[in-house]
Amino acid sequence: MNKAKLMRISFFSILIFFLCLPVFSKKIVIDSTWASGQQRIDGEMNDWAADTLIYNKKVKVDYAFKNDADYLYILFRFNDPEYVSSVTATGMTVYYNLEGKKKKYYGINFKGKQVAADAYISVMEKRGQVLTEEQKKTLRAQRFIVLNDNTVINNKSKSLAAEVKEGTKPAVFKSQKGKDAFIYEFAIPLKKEAEMAPGIGTEPGKQIMIGFKWGGMTKEMKEQRLKRATAQSSRGRAGSGSQSGIASERGGGGGLSGSLSSIRRYGPKEHDFWVDVQLSVKK
Repeated sequence: MNKAKLMRISFFSILIFFLCLPVFSKKIVIDSTWASGQQRIDGEMNDWAADTLIYNKKVKVDYAFKNDADYLYILFRFNDPEYVSSVTATGMTVYYNLEGKKKKYYGINFKGKQVAADAYISVMEKRGQVLTEEQKKTLRAQRFIVLNDNTVINNKSKSLAAEVKEGTKPAVFKSQKGKDAFIYEFAIPLKKEAEMAPGIGTEPGKQIMIGFKWGGMTKEMKEQRLKRATAQSSRGRAGSGSQSGIASERGGGGGLSGSLSSIRRYGPKEHDFWVDVQLSVKK
């Protein structure tokens, strides 16, 4: 093959590559469907059509999105126990970014926690739920109640103590363990009414990037492990003499340095992924 023919083949090969590149790199956007009627957040799939579910094979979950003028609704179904084992300890964090970037600036951590009956009643009433005296009596008969709570993440806020006005739309979730799956259902306000309010800051028709994160180790879990590691290291130094104690402290025999390394390396595995979502508009 002569040099001129070889150059022509190379030129057309490069041209075809660049023409096809936009097709291969096209961003996949998930469509949110319009929620007609009241959407119940109950951890059930009754309000969700099966053909709207998207499967993520990396972590073996199904998910789907709905929205109306006020809320973004998310269904998240775990199909494999391997990937749900640590979500109860860390909760599920839903991040959102309006610039199409995978940046964990803003989000909400949804987590169930045990509280006393009066604390549960107080939170429910602040959320606008009306409880009868009979219902309160039934609740107070229980020692602890699981409260599905959430914490706003705003890593760009300069005032983490900013107050949220009473009457601000809440973010809510419910989890439910079924026969073959574990389901999470979320409702997040589209409008952001305050810096630390649980809202996205968008509206129907807009596109946002949503990230899901769970597992790994929370700040509290790391602190507890560090305390245990420090206590174990102290006992080891006290029982093994001054020379071995010095070696342990410097990391020569593992000691505290080795324990800190284990905390970083051998904690529960963290899982996350991001998707682009196109919010629907009322037709």
